[in-house]
Amino acid sequence: MSRPDGSERRWSTFVGQFPVLVLARTFTSTVRAIEALDVLRGDFRLEFRFCFDESSAFHQGVAELLDRLGIPLVTWDDAIASKYALVITASENVDLTPFAAPVVVLPHGVGFQKYVPDSRSGERRLSGVVRPESREADGIHLALSHPDQRTQLAAAEHGRLAENTAVIGDLAYDRMRAGMRLRERYRSALGVPPGQRLVVLASTWGEQSAIGVHPRLPAQLLADLPVDGYRVAAVLHPNVWSRYGPWQVRHWLAAAMDAGLLLLPPSAGWGSALVAADCVVGDHSSMAVYAAALDRPLLLAAFGAEAVPGTAVARLGAQAPRLDPGTDLHPQVDGVIAEHAPGRYSEVADRAFAHVGESARRFAELCYGLLDLSAPDHCARIRALDPPAPDHHRPPLAFEMRSRLGAGGVVHVARYPASVRPFDEEAAGLRHLFAADTEPDQRYVENASVIHRATEHTGGTSSQPDDERPSAAAGDEGAPCAAGDERAFPVTEGEGAPSTAEGASSAADAQSAPAATDDGGAWGPDAERGLRALLELHPGALIAAIGTDGDCRCLLRDGTRVHVRSPGTAAPVLTAVVYTLLRHRLPISGDHRVRVSGTPGHRTVRIDVPRLQGRSRSAGQPQIARRDGPQPEG
Repeated sequence: MSRPDGSERRWSTFVGQFPVLVLARTFTSTVRAIEALDVLRGDFRLEFRFCFDESSAFHQGVAELLDRLGIPLVTWDDAIASKYALVITASENVDLTPFAAPVVVLPHGVGFQKYVPDSRSGERRLSGVVRPESREADGIHLALSHPDQRTQLAAAEHGRLAENTAVIGDLAYDRMRAGMRLRERYRSALGVPPGQRLVVLASTWGEQSAIGVHPRLPAQLLADLPVDGYRVAAVLHPNVWSRYGPWQVRHWLAAAMDAGLLLLPPSAGWGSALVAADCVVGDHSSMAVYAAALDRPLLLAAFGAEAVPGTAVARLGAQAPRLDPGTDLHPQVDGVIAEHAPGRYSEVADRAFAHVGESARRFAELCYGLLDLSAPDHCARIRALDPPAPDHHRPPLAFEMRSRLGAGGVVHVARYPASVRPFDEEAAGLRHLFAADTEPDQRYVENASVIHRATEHTGGTSSQPDDERPSAAAGDEGAPCAAGDERAFPVTEGEGAPSTAEGASSAADAQSAPAATDDGGAWGPDAERGLRALLELHPGALIAAIGTDGDCRCLLRDGTRVHVRSPGTAAPVLTAVVYTLLRHRLPISGDHRVRVSGTPGHRTVRIDVPRLQGRSRSAGQPQIARRDGPQPEG
């Protein structure tokens, strides 16, 4: 989309503007430039015109972004031919020689902390430093976040360039700090309730990045961290999105997205996600420096040799603990959170950011000074970041449930997204598959021991998906085992079976009939018809359940009706308690103490076996029926 030259006064509504050209090149630098312009908002003296240099390998998505924001473009030839009062860009690799106006070059990261391949020569260069032909120009002004970066330029024999710098602080960091008061709002936007922990994977681009070294890390985090205690978000550098395209990125991360991954889009949300995080898994990126400066517990999954020695990120690499993807990630995440000392990375922050809280005013003073205009008072304001909005998020609908009986008869339950869990024959305790009847992957529905249909007859959170999602292909990671019956998961003495010392009931107690209650009125014929229909539609299921989080009605294959309740407890956990007690042949009626992995303390789960009017059931312990041959897990 193009626009007429500014000299065409006859088409103008506003007169007397100072034309400011904004140069867009990569997706990252374009977003940073647009965010910086927020400081100059509302000034009728300034008219911004955008030009897009498509020469970068990471230009994909820029034109669409600008069009979506309603930003018209001037062509490169028109930009060169026109006169401007000021040029602003966040790309150091754009050609600045054609412009006579002063140029402000904003950083799109934290200082000069990374070596990157040069797009023209193929050699390694210092990221953030303008092209050689512009380094001696008087009108090029680099905005820095810390005085040490000026010293770094001089040491790299860019003395003239170092003289034309302005230390303004960091606009992105100041906006994150301003958003600290909105942290709970950010967490709510990501669907993180009180008591859950948010783990954010923040990766730069390239073969040495966290996602480049460990492409399955998003799925592994989701596989190792129990659903009830953790949410996992991922922020990938925009160059990853631009190089491969959004479809390919989502396609690679399909299993993790089926497991509930909160994938942040490249255009926004990464800063507020760092503010919201309880733990950040990073690498040698600027995001890791921001996370450290925000005092977030940090684990480094990778740290490339392309990090520049002597910089803030190099200091971070010497201080931050490493993540070991070869072992269980759950204790590593819990450990770094528990051991984190406030102010641990204060030295890193001090070496990265100067003039904290003053970046908006200093940036405005730089621009208006070059324009020879007075800066409006409002330019000193720091605006907090908007809440994050995940890209194509969908909650998981199938879970691997692990359970065991502990001391005092406490039922321990952990649930994990089925799409990322590999089959583990040696895992202790019981294992079964829970699936919502809306789960699109047929393997999980066919192999589920518990099939569930969400309703709204009680309060709680529905397990319905936010939107449709593609089914995983056969052979994907986490496919259920076809022969997952009691023979594959035997109940033996030890962690998976109750013992007298653990307070388990005696064999005689286990075979006694559960007490029937007069809860049948709450069921009604519709509930029972729905449950029977679920069992008929899913012949592999051993338990059918209808309800929501906090309140479920279940029907077993032997006809036993079960009502299980516990406010705020997820439906998969409720049905897992029933499943676990039945597998151990223990009485199910009454109140049961339950410990859910990833959450603090215990909760009480109430189970009733209702007596329906006009019907009776023969005494005896409810059974999970067996079938001949292979049967679903459990």
